[in-house]
Amino acid sequence: MEARLEQWQSLTQSIGLVVADDLNEIGSAAFDYLMFSGYVVMGFLWTKMAAVAKAELVANDDHFYRTKLATARFYFEKILPRTLTHVATIEAGAGSVMALSDEDMMSHII
Repeated sequence: MEARLEQWQSLTQSIGLVVADDLNEIGSAAFDYLMFSGYVVMGFLWTKMAAVAKAELVANDDHFYRTKLATARFYFEKILPRTLTHVATIEAGAGSVMALSDEDMMSHII
């Protein structure tokens, strides 16, 4: 989680720098940045839940807490890696998004 939090900070800074030169970059990055942020926040919450579950298991071998830890592991192995796709999409920039002019787009609609 610590690496993802650091990556989040770095990603935020890099988007800020690119946007200073091209405002289209913010629109291009927005969806993926929000998705990345959501996955990281959920990872942070799962870290806290797993810590509580692990502490509770020391005192009491309860099915609920074992299941909580298994679910946390699932999140970190299967869900959190989705952030990598969002980073790649953000780093690709706005070039392909802005490749068509308004005239090109209108000719495809009409």
